[in-house]
Amino acid sequence: MRAERGVALVLGLMISGTLGLLMLQFGLTAREQTARAQKLVERAQADLRLRSINTQVLFALTTNSWDLRRQQESEDPFVAGMNFRGEPFSVGDATVAVQDLSGLVAFPQPGVGGARLDSVLAASGVPEERARSIAERIIRMPPPPKGAPLQDFYELTLIAGLARGEADKLSAIATLYPTRGFNPVPAPDRALRAMFSGSVLQGLEARRESGSLDAQGFFSVTGVGLEDSTVFFPGPGFEIRTRVSFGSATAAEERSLTIDPYGRYPISVWSRRRPLAESLDR
Repeated sequence: MRAERGVALVLGLMISGTLGLLMLQFGLTAREQTARAQKLVERAQADLRLRSINTQVLFALTTNSWDLRRQQESEDPFVAGMNFRGEPFSVGDATVAVQDLSGLVAFPQPGVGGARLDSVLAASGVPEERARSIAERIIRMPPPPKGAPLQDFYELTLIAGLARGEADKLSAIATLYPTRGFNPVPAPDRALRAMFSGSVLQGLEARRESGSLDAQGFFSVTGVGLEDSTVFFPGPGFEIRTRVSFGSATAAEERSLTIDPYGRYPISVWSRRRPLAESLDR
């Protein structure tokens, strides 16, 4: 009798232990599934918020003047925050940066060359010797339509030996978008240094800092009148970078587009990237 009771006790303990392990596993699985579901909800909410922010930015660009002085007086945070120099500003839980593409250096397509190609690469942080070597590779490539046109600076990491970090810095001062000219007012500092040097660069930087860099101020510093290669009004091409965080999820997007409020197609998207997470500080 005692032996039977001992066996029954052991069997009972084994069954209790097994049930305990099963309940623990069920609990861990439920917790894991809940955490996964929460992450999916946060990701969806971040994506929804990102789309909403992008819509508000486009609305601000298409319905307001691109005059910075008038914009700064606006009560709309999206309008007042735009500086067209790619400097990020915050609106609630979102970070936005708008860069006038005319303020970036027009990067030549393969085979076309360009007098400033190596200087643009050097200004983006590429060592001078490597900048010359990469520039020569780009110039030797077959131009379109025989060769494929560049659509993204990261292509240069595969075909010209550019490092990925260097491509990041290059995309901050140059553009593949076909701009109508270079605008020194919203140009990042490195882009301005890639186009000008010496006392001319110092004069332009001083005038820009004082807010007096316009067509007349440009002529007084450079001695060069307005040409087709220089403009002093923003647009129509813009690069918009947005980032939104919701809980542990982050949604980010970069777009280059053309804004023509009175045209048949007010918004034309040139390129679009959706990295999972990316800093807007360049």
